[in-house]
Amino acid sequence: REVSNDTWSETGITWNNQPASNGALLSSISLQSSDVGSEISIDVTDYINGEASGDGTASFVLVQPGNANRTIKFSTRESGLGARLESNP
Repeated sequence: REVSNDTWSETGITWNNQPASNGALLSSISLQSSDVGSEISIDVTDYINGEASGDGTASFVLVQPGNANRTIKFSTRESGLGARLESNP
């Protein structure tokens, strides 16, 4: 989902001061148990391009449907396996 508040920082954000995540849904995917350990791609190209021509900063959040009760784990960049954003012109 789109996050309109771009004023957060990596070192300053906490659960208690997180920006609202009620913006537009940017993309949707369905994960299966066979996806465990796999690299997953989510296309947010249009949003990134729109923000690049706007204020130059893009913020978004990954969410799951309200009725889902799943755990998805991401590695941090310090682990060497962190999530990444790739830009393809």
